[in-house]
Amino acid sequence: MTVEENIDFIKAQIAVFQTMERDNVRIVAAKRSQVAALREEVSELRERVRSVRTSLISDARLPSIAALQERVNLETRIKRGERTQQEFETLLIRLGETSGSWRDVESRLAALPPGDLTETDENKLKTLERSFRNQLRTYGLSSTSPDTLAVSRENYKPIHEGFDIEFNNSASDLIRTLWAYYTALLETSVAFGGNHPGLLILDEPRQQSTARQSFGTFLRHLADPSLAAQQVIVATSEEDAVLKTLLEGQTFQYIDFEGKILRRLPESG
Repeated sequence: MTVEENIDFIKAQIAVFQTMERDNVRIVAAKRSQVAALREEVSELRERVRSVRTSLISDARLPSIAALQERVNLETRIKRGERTQQEFETLLIRLGETSGSWRDVESRLAALPPGDLTETDENKLKTLERSFRNQLRTYGLSSTSPDTLAVSRENYKPIHEGFDIEFNNSASDLIRTLWAYYTALLETSVAFGGNHPGLLILDEPRQQSTARQSFGTFLRHLADPSLAAQQVIVATSEEDAVLKTLLEGQTFQYIDFEGKILRRLPESG
């Protein structure tokens, strides 16, 4: 057997011995209870024997010691039975509460959808997937067909034919995928009122020599009126004239920084 098979075999053997140990512990506990009950019974019989012996040699005019002892034993048994009955009734009440909780859990489990996702969650993922693919079509994805891409139902990340996305032939297509995915998340949250903070910040999104035409399509998509209530910030080193041409006819706020954006604070006097 391989090392992995040997490890699995040993683990199975350990599990068997652990089960045997638990069974033996239960058996020993039951035997101890039986021994305790037998010892108590033996003790009572000894008391009866002593009482009978004392009665045989005592004055006949006095009450029988054995009879008195028997009465005491009966009273003890009655009290013990009453305590046992009270404990049993308490357990019945707790069992009823547990039974009610169990029925509630069963009804809630029965109400769950057959899959891992509710119908609303599935609609959200389909909307996310649809926006993701549609954007990639407009951005000019070329390494593969956008229809072969999907959103994982396990971790909600983009996948290609069931696996994580890797574009070995085009790093620029990987950048296009990131554009589409981040924007699709924002759009889906807007459509369904999700937990997205409504803030999307992109630092130099045009990487890996992505075509300027694709970049322009992406910027115009971000300027769509449907995202007007969201905050989208794009930091780029593209030339002013190029950006204004790409965004011609769109509503946006342009802030130009001369020199470095992050600067060292002047030393205080």
